Amino acid sequence: QEQRRLPEAKARLIVRQLLESVAAMHRRGWVHRDLKLENVITDPRTNDSKIIDFGFAVRQAEAGPNCRGVIGTAQYVAPEVIWDAHYDGRAVDMFAVGVMMYVMLYGSYPFKRGNFGVAEHMRSADKRAFSATYRFPHRPTVSEEAKSFMRSLLASAPADRPTAEQALRDQTWVRHPDYEPPCDLPCEPLTVEEQQGEPPLPLPHAAFEMDPPMTPPQSSAKESSDSGSPLVGWVRSKTTLFGRLLFPS
Repeated sequence: QEQRRLPEAKARLIVRQLLESVAAMHRRGWVHRDLKLENVITDPRTNDSKIIDFGFAVRQAEAGPNCRGVIGTAQYVAPEVIWDAHYDGRAVDMFAVGVMMYVMLYGSYPFKRGNFGVAEHMRSADKRAFSATYRFPHRPTVSEEAKSFMRSLLASAPADRPTAEQALRDQTWVRHPDYEPPCDLPCEPLTVEEQQGEPPLPLPHAAFEMDPPMTPPQSSAKESSDSGSPLVGWVRSKTTLFGRLLFPS
């Protein structure tokens, strides 16, 4: 099917929601490391977007090159994940937000890479594709404010990318000048294992949300037997943003 993109107003709403979730996640001392449209679920009734799949998430209590490991999805991964032994997971998450925003507005990826999971031992020929070189097509038309914001997120140097909270205060495209971090999201202290240099426990496989989690409705015994699971109907009412963008019904 023909690819399509989102209007800027709708993309702005989704990007803002993603930034709010990323800001909350980073304040809690976690980084996702595999942000992509396939890991964004939307409720078509409310247009609320949630981040899912925290299988590659790790604790990072402070900003800086404190993460290691070649992890992520090729189309979304930041160059430093491939080329550097250590990297800032927060900056990697922000790069992925920039890629998602690009796909929302242009309906295509900014980089010519395969859509595969990256790994430690990649061929040199494959690694050469992981640069931050991209361009903005002439069509479709995208505002200069949106392009400028994407440039900041897709900066090749991690230190040049804004944090999630800085991005939320952007007044040129995000337009959320009154954003303040919620007072009920304190930074989590280091665990005993982290203080002793041991690997931290993995983040639970659940969505990071600013509001209460979505609760699947209860189903009757008949509905359960008809659908195979009481969750099937609820799951079918949700869809990944990637699916809605590139494979419209």
